Amino acid sequence: MTRKEEKLVLKIEKAGIKKSLKLGHKLTEEELLELRIQILPTAWRIFIAVVGFVCAVISYFSFQAESDAWGALWAVSAVLFWLFAIFGVRRTLSGILDSLSDAHAGAEIVELALRGIGAVVEGIFDGV
Repeated sequence: MTRKEEKLVLKIEKAGIKKSLKLGHKLTEEELLELRIQILPTAWRIFIAVVGFVCAVISYFSFQAESDAWGALWAVSAVLFWLFAIFGVRRTLSGILDSLSDAHAGAEIVELALRGIGAVVEGIFDGV
């Protein structure tokens, strides 16, 4: 399994555990495939947030220079960048697996994720 696939399994397990706790039971394979996974790396989200901050600063100085149209444009840009940084890019697991070239790797990822989520969730629910 490649490093990219290992990171994907970790993201799937994290989102799956969160969803399982919300639902109160282990996820089925169908529920797992409907799970939405964050695919934009954290470093890119931080970079986008910084770009949003720079847009906000430019907007502030544009308004100070009484250039209201440019200030509004930069303010809207800042808000859009911040929203993108906060929410990122999410895709369903089935969509991610469809984009993989190796179907065997996709099946292995789903199996590993289901086992990992199941182990954690069973441990939590057994302790309750």
